Amino acid sequence: MLKEDIRQLDCDDSTMTYEERLELYKEEWNEVLSGKSTVTDASELADVLEREGELGHRPVDLYTKPPFSTIARIMKKEGLSTTDVGGFLRWKAKADNMKAARAAKATKRSKTKKDDPAARARRFFEFKKQTKGEF
Repeated sequence: MLKEDIRQLDCDDSTMTYEERLELYKEEWNEVLSGKSTVTDASELADVLEREGELGHRPVDLYTKPPFSTIARIMKKEGLSTTDVGGFLRWKAKADNMKAARAAKATKRSKTKKDDPAARARRFFEFKKQTKGEF
């Protein structure tokens, strides 16, 4: 929807970064709303809203289409309440976060230099030789 609006307002410059394009879109949209736009006028606002309504970009329409309609059908079939699904989603988010944390920890562990016990023992005895007379 946003990409279509950016194209419609003629502020899609492919040489710009995504953030720069959004800022340009914001400026152009504010000009349209204030009636100062040179690209389009405020009367086209109704056309944009109508087009978005036809495409189903209203929040009410969003949840009546897949995948949300599929989720609703499964909830009804399995007898799940919104509380049950909310609990599941919290559990799933926690499990996914723990899995990501474990993977990051394993990656970090594998990147650290691992000494073998023999090398550690040699360093210990070398240190002892160097500091033998200091005590």
